[in-house]
Amino acid sequence: MVFPILEAMDLLAQGVTSFEEKCIRGLEPVIDLNQAHANTLIPRLTRLAQIHGYSKVNTLCKQAEGDLKKLEMLLDHLLGDPHPPGAFAK
Repeated sequence: MVFPILEAMDLLAQGVTSFEEKCIRGLEPVIDLNQAHANTLIPRLTRLAQIHGYSKVNTLCKQAEGDLKKLEMLLDHLLGDPHPPGAFAK
């Protein structure tokens, strides 16, 4: 019983080593691209879905009808922003 566990652990260790050598070693982050991705709506939508629920955030996305400015306004309203963009426009 012990030998199969040791064999499985050895196989896993070899797999991790091979993965590191062939897939990870030499990778360098692209700071600008990573920052651009971090500043998209996706992280904000994910965070809001965790707080307010997927259904509510999905409803807001549908209401925006593909208009990112409208979506941002709706999200600001969801966050409780007392003065969303255009609130004082007449």
